[in-house]
Formats: sequence, structure tokens, C-alpha cells
Amino acid sequence: MKLVNGLVTSLLLISLNVSAQERDDIFVGAKVGISNVDFNSYQGSKSGSGVDYGLEFTWLHNIYQNISLGVNLSLDRFENQLYGKFDSNHSSLIISPMISYRIVALTPKYLGKNYIRYHDGLSVYFKLGLGWAQSDITYSNGSMRDDGAIDSWGLGLKWQSTSNWAIGIEYNQLDNHLWGLGEQNYSLKNKSVMGIINYRFDT
Repeated sequence: MKLVNGLVTSLLLISLNVSAQERDDIFVGAKVGISNVDFNSYQGSKSGSGVDYGLEFTWLHNIYQNISLGVNLSLDRFENQLYGKFDSNHSSLIISPMISYRIVALTPKYLGKNYIRYHDGLSVYFKLGLGWAQSDITYSNGSMRDDGAIDSWGLGLKWQSTSNWAIGIEYNQLDNHLWGLGEQNYSLKNKSVMGIINYRFDT
């Protein structure tokens, strides 16, 4: 009887420990999609579509029921052919506080009991970020380069399976004021829609 009680107690402790750990998740992923860039200058504006791709690292912590807070670190590059024989290439590193809300939960069985992983299921999230970008604009008579601060925001939908893989789709908008190009009212805005695949590392 003591042995049985000991085993039961051990299983309960393991279960509690696992549940506590599952409040925190770390994700590493890749993303690729399409983007549309608007480039504005004192001479007018140009726009064009292209490809957007990158890598990301995300940490999420469940704070209450289906609500989680976290941080997203994203390394992005987008390349666009602007109408009028302009090429634009941009690389950015952005850090974004984020909030996630799970709208459909998955609770698989583990040892005959519901196994709670707070981020399994379908979630929506919003992130607001600041970062640094390098922008290259090439045209027939020369080129321009700017290194400076940027701001961005994103809205996404993610499906996290009971395994460690997740897929999602995200809309992202990045604003770059191109201060390094002088005081001639240069600015750049990138709007992108990307597919995302993530792998979760248990913490």
C-alpha cells in the first residue's frame, strides 16, 4: 500500500510539474510570403510587389486561462521591383512584445488525464515592434542606402498541434522613415502576408 501511495504521489507531482512548465513555450520558425512596398520621396511615390522571408524566435508565457504574453524576435528581408526601374532590398531585425489569445483549445490525454499545454490549438496574436533596418534603393542613375530605426506591427493566426509543430499566417506592416537619406521626406512602407512554420522546444 505504501508503494502504491508513493507511486500515486509521484505521478501527481510529475503532473503538476509538467503543467507548470507548459505555461512557457519557446518557438523557432521560418516564414515566407509576398510583400508590397510603397516608396515616397520629394519626386513622388513608387510601389511594387515582391517576396518577404525570414526567421523568428518567440517566447510565450500563459498568464491567465487562454491569454499569453511574450516576445518575438524577427530577422526579415524583403526584395521588391518598384515600378519605374527601381529595385529595393531591405534587411531588418525587429523585437516585438506580443499578446496571444487561444480561441480553440486542444487537451490530449496523458496517463488517463487531460494534459494541459496552454498554447495547443488555434490562437490569434498581435505584436508591436521596434527595430533596425538596412535599406538599399537602386535606380538607373545610382543608389541610396539607409540604416536606421523602424517600427512595425503584425496580426496573425496560428494553429499549434499537440506535437511541437505549428503553422500560421501573418499580416505585417513595417514603416521606415529613411532619415539617413537626408531631409527630403523619404519614407518606405512594407505590407506583407506570410505563411509561417514553427517548431516548439519544451521548456
